[in-house]
Amino acid sequence: MPIWKHASVATEPDGGGPSDPMLIDTATRPGMSGSPVIWRGAQYFDEANNTWVHTTGNVSRFLGIYSGRVAAKDTIEAQLGLVWRASLIEEIIAANRRDTG
Repeated sequence: MPIWKHASVATEPDGGGPSDPMLIDTATRPGMSGSPVIWRGAQYFDEANNTWVHTTGNVSRFLGIYSGRVAAKDTIEAQLGLVWRASLIEEIIAANRRDTG
């Protein structure tokens, strides 16, 4: 069965370049890497137009793939997770190439 987690976006949606990960603030566990990250709410950020879009109802939008946490030095530090953006994943798939490193 899937595990549903709630997270807060910890970086600006348009922050960084398209190949930079988005940060989310949530408590996660090992084994969650590869999970889809879905935005659900009455507004969302439109990367193409660099603006927030407000809707009349809840929308769901695929943001990217979760790939682990930023290492914290102790347990009271923020638990920031890395999310690789959907646009980067689409670019990787379209290139049809694998990392050989």
